[in-house]
Amino acid sequence: MKERFWDNVASDYDAEICNTLRSDRNRRLESVVREHATGASIACDFGCGVGRFLPLLLDCGPTIIATDFSAVSLEIARQSLSETQLRRVDLQKQDLTVGRPRIAKPNKADLALLINVIIMPDREHRRNILANVRRNMVSGGTLIVATPSLESALYSHTRMIEWSERDGSSYKKAVAAEDASAKKEIRSLTSGILDIEDTATKHYLGEELAVELNRAGFECCKRHRIEFEWTEEFQSPPRWLRD
Repeated sequence: MKERFWDNVASDYDAEICNTLRSDRNRRLESVVREHATGASIACDFGCGVGRFLPLLLDCGPTIIATDFSAVSLEIARQSLSETQLRRVDLQKQDLTVGRPRIAKPNKADLALLINVIIMPDREHRRNILANVRRNMVSGGTLIVATPSLESALYSHTRMIEWSERDGSSYKKAVAAEDASAKKEIRSLTSGILDIEDTATKHYLGEELAVELNRAGFECCKRHRIEFEWTEEFQSPPRWLRD
């Protein structure tokens, strides 16, 4: 991981990084976080970026630890909080891909967030992050994970094929055109590495993510889809896509 890359992204974070919390059209993620953060003692936002989830966690009551790889992102998060709020938030610069950092001390977290964090193409980095999160959580704690979906990425290509057909293309030509487009985006279909804004990004099958979490010592209890508007994927999507 390159800290300079994330420091540069931090200055224009909203334009560069999808705001999952804001884009969630059914507010499913907010609901899940509120459900588990209310009554929690210590909540850790691992890979917090510029602190998008901190106001929500603060509203729910727990003591908060927020870590990130980028010092610039952490400073932006710090500046977004009042002095009163900062008394309840411990901002830590941590690289979760290496070592065995002790982050939640003296007491471990009973709630952890990993929102679009385990998405780098290097599998060992992703597994090291999960291992370090597990080390800093109490037994029986709750981990909330959000990741890009491989099913959804491939589904978007099928919608583009139908879009082309509705605009007069034959099915054969539409498939050929979308295959050519997909080749520029998909780096490895079998390992789920696809480009998002020219950045290699891990996308998960639902069952695959459950297996990875289980391998790290977690039990996958519930799984939800976070639904975005089609405008997150396409420019000027047609009305029929809403259905």
